[in-house]
Amino acid sequence: MQALLAHETGLSESAISLYMAIGDLFAKLESLALGEEFNALKAWGVNKLFRFSQLVECERLLEIAREFEGMGEVTIEEVKRVVSENRVFSPALAVLDEDQSETTNEAQSKRAQRLVEELNSLATETHQLLSTIADEILANVDEFSTAEVLGVYDKVLNALKRLKKRAETLRQKMNEHGLQPGDSSGLGER
Repeated sequence: MQALLAHETGLSESAISLYMAIGDLFAKLESLALGEEFNALKAWGVNKLFRFSQLVECERLLEIAREFEGMGEVTIEEVKRVVSENRVFSPALAVLDEDQSETTNEAQSKRAQRLVEELNSLATETHQLLSTIADEILANVDEFSTAEVLGVYDKVLNALKRLKKRAETLRQKMNEHGLQPGDSSGLGER
């Protein structure tokens, strides 16, 4: 679907993903608070909204949105901090922490499938983040000052640090549950 939309609109797939995440955020807010407009949030830039959209599954989403709405100007650093503090851990990782007394092939297969889903999610998020940053760089490369180049470098570095931490958490969970790529659970086949 994203590839088709990208072709039809002339936008990159990463831009389509970014806009879809923002659309999902506002759809969720609308379902939680019928009639509220969130005009201050709608005035935010795309990068802030994309960061905030990572809280779409957070139980405190509406509360946080209302707080941001009343704050006036909000920096992207503040948005990142709030997202980091409130981000919901992956359901795939949560399943791995459930009661492990059931060791049937079906239970192991379910855990392996959740890990595959988490790995796919991590790969998609990595691609989206880096593609978005690359698109920004390519669109404005001739106009960048030294400070802006350093800002882009910081953005890439922070994204990679966050993704590395998530990958390390996933690797640790896999090791805790004896799931390794290439084992008989089917994980290695994906």
